[in-house]
Amino acid sequence: MSATNRPTWRARRLGKELRDLREARGLHARAAAEHLECTQPRMSQIEAGTRALRPAELKSLLVDLYEVKDKDYVARLCQLLRDRSKKAWTTADGPMLHADLQDYLTIEEDAKRVRTYEHSAIPGLLQTEDYANLILGLSTPVASVAPLLAARMNRQKKLLEEGFELRVVIDLQALYRIPTAVAAGQLKHLKEQAQSTNVTVQVLPTNAQMPLDYCPPFTILSMTGTDAPEEETGNGSKEDFGAAAVAAATWSLDVVWLEHRTGASMLEGLNDLAAYEAAWAEMSAAALSPVDSQKCMQVAAKEITQ
Repeated sequence: MSATNRPTWRARRLGKELRDLREARGLHARAAAEHLECTQPRMSQIEAGTRALRPAELKSLLVDLYEVKDKDYVARLCQLLRDRSKKAWTTADGPMLHADLQDYLTIEEDAKRVRTYEHSAIPGLLQTEDYANLILGLSTPVASVAPLLAARMNRQKKLLEEGFELRVVIDLQALYRIPTAVAAGQLKHLKEQAQSTNVTVQVLPTNAQMPLDYCPPFTILSMTGTDAPEEETGNGSKEDFGAAAVAAATWSLDVVWLEHRTGASMLEGLNDLAAYEAAWAEMSAAALSPVDSQKCMQVAAKEITQ
């Protein structure tokens, strides 16, 4: 499937939620197809995110067949359906942005909290235009620099979104890898952003004792409504199945994003999420406090620009 025809992240997310709910009920795809009075191949395409369904069909599946009790969760999936073909506003120049990046931008746009670790570069949401332009120019064809730079700068509007939180751990060496020509401006900008109420920046010192397998950069993105509450019946007991199915399906609305030389990977499994949550907890604990991290930025700025 070509990048231009592949389903959006929202379409795949909706399909996965429906598949998880169906499997939690112990139902075959044939049963879901019969409920919608459609063919089994169409049902498989819906769950793969390559084919749409009507709002009434979605509600019927959720409420009548899968017995979902959580109205907020149903509303969120209906919103996913409405937005399934929507491209992130940052991808207006979509043809110039590769499919993995388009996926990431869509997830980031939907996220309410982003936690990221970087060992060699300043995270995109905190880059100055000069810094971003310089590092993109080192690894990107000339024709692609402008749209990528525009997308990166547009992403930073996310920092102004009400309720959004950014937490960053940056390896100390990443500060010293900032090219001298843009170092003063980039470190000043990083320090200013770190003083925002919704931004936390910590520097990981070189003497931090961390396992080697934690070194690759990673980002944990948390979607709105990840911690959907379970419903209770009038006698105080949890609904025997409906709430459990919702909990199982909404748990993976947190995702881990990993970039590598040939592309990127998105991890959604509970074991993967738990592993990276543990890695984040250890890494942020080993890093300097936000106050000491700002002092570290000041020292780096003086040493680099001397």
